[in-house]
Amino acid sequence: MTGRHPLDRSAAFTALLEFCPGFGKTEAREAGRIVTRFLDGLYSSGGTDMAAYARSWAMTADPMTAVRTDALLERLRGERP
Repeated sequence: MTGRHPLDRSAAFTALLEFCPGFGKTEAREAGRIVTRFLDGLYSSGGTDMAAYARSWAMTADPMTAVRTDALLERLRGERP
């Protein structure tokens, strides 16, 4: 992942804390991986509003299945296939 701005990781972490219940309970290494995935998704979507993307990301992992945040966090943690 190539950063677009040096503060993107910090902003992404803050956005995930704000909009994703349970994110604050993750361990540091795990949180780092989730932030990386979040930023990769933001960059690949072409989005520029990180807060709006975080709100959307928190509600669904896949718009077709409407996976809730807890399930998304479990998937990103590798707890479920």
